[in-house]
Amino acid sequence: MKHTIAFFLFFLTLNIIAAQKPHLVIPIGNTQGVTDVAYSPDGKYMLTGSGGLMIGASGIAVLWDTLGHELQVFRGHESAVSAVAFSPNGKQVLTGSSDQTAKLWDLQGREIQTFRGHSFGISAVAFSPDGKYILTGGDETARLWDLQGKQIRVIKTGNRSVRAAVFSPNGKQILTATDDGTAKLWSLQGQLLQTFKEHLEIEDVAFSPDGKYILTSSWFETVKLWDIQGKELHTFEGHNLGATTVCFSPDGKQFVVGCKGGQIKFWDLEGNEIKTLEYGEWVQAVCYAPDGKTILVGGRDRSTKILDLQGRNIRTIRGHSEGVLSVDFLPANPAQGPRFLFGSDDKTTRLWDVEARENIALQGPGGGLISEAFSLADKELLLLSSGAGDGAVKLSDYRGQERWSKPPARFGFEGACFLHVDGRPQILATERDVVTIWDAGDNQLRTFEYKGLGGHIVPAPDGKSFVVPINNRNGYEFDRIDLNGQLMQTFKGHSDMIKALAFSPDGQRIVSASGGDENTVKIWDLQGHQLKSFKGHKLPISSVAFSPDGQQVLTGSWDNTAKLWDLNGQLIHTFQGHTDAINEVAFVAADGGLLALTGSSDNTAKLWDVQTGALRATLVAVDATDWVVIIPDGLFDASPGAMRLMYFVAGLEVIELEQLKERYFEPGLLSKILGTVKEQIRDVSAMNKVEVPLYPEITASVKEDQLTIQLKVRSGGLGKLSLFINGKEVDENLNTGSKTDYAIDLKTYEKYYLPGVNTLALRAYNSDNWLKSPAYELAYTPPAASKGTGSNNTEQPTLGPGKPQLFAIVVGTSDYSGTQLDLRFPDLDALAISQALQAAGKALFADRVHLRLLTSGGKAPAEMASKKNIAATFADFAKQAKPTDILLIYFSGHGINYGNAEKSQFYYLTKDIASPDLDDPDVRKNYTVSSDDLTQWLTAIPAQKQVMILDACNSGKVVEAFAAIGARGLSSSQIRAFDRMKDRTGMFILTGAAADKVSFEASQFGQGLLTYSLLQGMSGLALTSDKRVDVLTLFQYARDQVPELAKSIRQVQIPVLAFPQGGASFDIGVVDAGVKIPLAQVKPVFIRNVFQDENSFDDALGLTNTLAGYFQEITARGAQADLIYVDVNEYENAYSIKGLYSVDGNTVNVRGRLFQGKTPKGEFSLSGKKDKIPALVEAIVDKVAGML
Repeated sequence: MKHTIAFFLFFLTLNIIAAQKPHLVIPIGNTQGVTDVAYSPDGKYMLTGSGGLMIGASGIAVLWDTLGHELQVFRGHESAVSAVAFSPNGKQVLTGSSDQTAKLWDLQGREIQTFRGHSFGISAVAFSPDGKYILTGGDETARLWDLQGKQIRVIKTGNRSVRAAVFSPNGKQILTATDDGTAKLWSLQGQLLQTFKEHLEIEDVAFSPDGKYILTSSWFETVKLWDIQGKELHTFEGHNLGATTVCFSPDGKQFVVGCKGGQIKFWDLEGNEIKTLEYGEWVQAVCYAPDGKTILVGGRDRSTKILDLQGRNIRTIRGHSEGVLSVDFLPANPAQGPRFLFGSDDKTTRLWDVEARENIALQGPGGGLISEAFSLADKELLLLSSGAGDGAVKLSDYRGQERWSKPPARFGFEGACFLHVDGRPQILATERDVVTIWDAGDNQLRTFEYKGLGGHIVPAPDGKSFVVPINNRNGYEFDRIDLNGQLMQTFKGHSDMIKALAFSPDGQRIVSASGGDENTVKIWDLQGHQLKSFKGHKLPISSVAFSPDGQQVLTGSWDNTAKLWDLNGQLIHTFQGHTDAINEVAFVAADGGLLALTGSSDNTAKLWDVQTGALRATLVAVDATDWVVIIPDGLFDASPGAMRLMYFVAGLEVIELEQLKERYFEPGLLSKILGTVKEQIRDVSAMNKVEVPLYPEITASVKEDQLTIQLKVRSGGLGKLSLFINGKEVDENLNTGSKTDYAIDLKTYEKYYLPGVNTLALRAYNSDNWLKSPAYELAYTPPAASKGTGSNNTEQPTLGPGKPQLFAIVVGTSDYSGTQLDLRFPDLDALAISQALQAAGKALFADRVHLRLLTSGGKAPAEMASKKNIAATFADFAKQAKPTDILLIYFSGHGINYGNAEKSQFYYLTKDIASPDLDDPDVRKNYTVSSDDLTQWLTAIPAQKQVMILDACNSGKVVEAFAAIGARGLSSSQIRAFDRMKDRTGMFILTGAAADKVSFEASQFGQGLLTYSLLQGMSGLALTSDKRVDVLTLFQYARDQVPELAKSIRQVQIPVLAFPQGGASFDIGVVDAGVKIPLAQVKPVFIRNVFQDENSFDDALGLTNTLAGYFQEITARGAQADLIYVDVNEYENAYSIKGLYSVDGNTVNVRGRLFQGKTPKGEFSLSGKKDKIPALVEAIVDKVAGML
């Protein structure tokens, strides 16, 4: 029966591991200093422990892969994690904590066992070499345990705390070190075998791999080497400020020492210093990788680094967020949507604009932390900062521009706040016992002395008084003081230091909260009467707030919780979810309902539902300007910069963000929670019940010219297997036979190889071919191609450097079948781009430029932009190009998205299509170019450097009124399609999509905005210092320039730039004095004009339509046109002509006005002939031209 149960549990564990649900990893990382580090025995994983010394600062351990991906966080300790270790089989981890416990975990984060018995914090943990026992060190003992938590032996080491404890390599002895400078060797039965004492204080110990030697390190800058019999062999000196950590190399020939002073030293056993590295931070932990080629270093600065033995930084693992010290909510006003303010550990404050979906890092002038904000009636925001290096109090705007600064008289200002006086801001600041008040215009209003002022000032809602703890009464009391310095009331009753104060919204009550051992909340009236006293927090209370109606109180504590109370002290909700101390709380009165806001040292802010107590959202500020919002069911919104740092993890498997982004990405999520956007948040509960079908696990190797592959099928089954060479997909599916073990002849792909070492990569898909593995990379050096090999494939490019060539395919489609989709610019844009590429390319590549221009206005059948011709051009270039060449493709015209979810594709419409309806598969096959088509054609071309530019119009619909135009950029589905293409082809991609036909063609430049920006950049604004056209520089310029140009037509167009990970940029041309770029000039935009016969109130002569036709003829000249005509009634800042005419026989008398928008710009009068209307129209245009 026991065997049956064990068998069942074994397979249950396998199923749990194989079918993990994914969770999104936000780049928070360790929030406290790294205390210990360890490598797994196979070197695939790393483990870090961290924690702070503050009361309530809980500790965590984190499991990472060697690429720096966070795989699992082990939470459960109530204080800092001080020691970590992997089991010998690598399947479990052990953590020791200052909370006096050790915990055993599996790699999925499940707690297996807790070891209790120490009377003081644990400083060391270890597994026995056979994995059967656990060693812990702390208080004045080392303790031996079995894995079930049974204490086998207590070894009393003396009267001082144990700093380190390790097993000998054979598992038969235990080595301990205590802070009296003594190391001792023990048998497993607790018998003292040897004593090593020459230090004043020992910090760490280590056994050599063969068990013959022992290292001890000391705070007093020395490390000593001993033999096992207790003989001192060498003393190693010069460890700046103390040798905190020591570790032998796996071969036992050298060791590494980490120093408090920020150095890392390598020594051999003979006493020779091999190398010293300047790490820069207090090194708290160091260990070698199992292969001995790298070391893992943990620092007090919260970072972990992988260094090679020469000191080169291979990888830095660091969080991208800071602890949240303060929170504030700024409600919407008529000029501005809702905003949050979060003060951070790094002395910056994040201004989080909910509607704009942007996060701005603000810093008070001089580096002071912004303490408060005052929102004026318009968009202006005044920010108050104090505590800068010069001790000044400063007023600035949200752009960081200083309004004024007040230097301290002597000691430095300790606190500052805004007073709201009749809707106008005044500023109150304290310096020791002096209070000073200014208005926002830099006028000092008054100053007075008041003995014993604390730094925490809270103004009354009417701005006429304030409360403050009084230090010279131990901080147990607080006073209410008016603005003339007169005491209004003293509030007595606390028996410990007051940590937080708040007024009720009506100003009639005050809530206070204390720390220390009291941790009590008290409510008072203004006369100093205590109305209620209650408690419930385990640790000091850091913040209090009244609800907007004054009927509830919110408290935040260092015990990681916030609590909601009624005024009778009855607990309504406890908000649990933070993993570190809560520093400030506030209420958020939003359209979506009342929320509680909490800010914590765990680097997050959280929103809670006041009615239900449920967590609504977690907010994380990432680096300076990025951000993430995530809700409990997994939906998230994030800035592009943050998303580049995010990924999903299922079990120990990293899944790229983009692969599951379609499921969980919810743009505008915070606006929906706050109710400013009236949209329902998607329900993904059903999706969350379904396990992610994981792709196979890859194992592969290269021997000579054979690639051997083994696939281990997992929960998602077996799908295709793609091969990449130097980042470019060259075979979409190697595994056409659905095998799990096979070999590939690498000579098959010789046309794709560069000289020297090439990088091969494999990506395995699940059976539905939508979820793919991370790239499994191998190095391969192909045999050099030699002449006279006997190959009869005359089209096969030779392997060799040669001189690089530029291949360019430029496609424009203006004239579609029928008139519904017709555009004006694409043919002309394609021509302009081709001319620019030909000229700049020739200056760099000489006669090695191969350019094909295909447009709907092609003069010969082979020059037409049909799918057949496009495909043929790709096929032709595939025969000619070499790996060292460059391929650039450009498409201008209509592009739309078709298909659902992960399988959606982008389709470029060719000239033979009549409508955007793509339901007919034959239409898609014959008249469109899909992203899959492009991927297949591109992978057939060996050129390793590839570029795609797409200047697309998303919709063929002509919108009559500008107000109805909904301007947007690329859809998320299109972005995903291009990302997939980028990943498969190793390509630089720049895509710009106008929302519709009007915004695509209403450019003042006679060109698409993206095309114009590219030509503008090539003309000189985005060249390198030596006039080269660098792809990434040009693309970044266009990406930044298009939104600025789009503002002129009240559009939002934001190009999307994608480039292969690790891909280096390259040049596609040189623009010297002899190169001319066809750049258009800014042109006036005209819209529909109106002319009427003043007698008939009708346009009997058709003057309106004739003028429109004339404008359209001019516009058709594109970049050479003098004006742009858009056939709509309204358009921002566009010109229009309105006029009246009378007919007298054959004479037509015209009176007219030119308008820009609704503003008259000039009047004109002229006469013409009724039988010569075209001439009359030309005369009108001549008159108007003189007014522009």
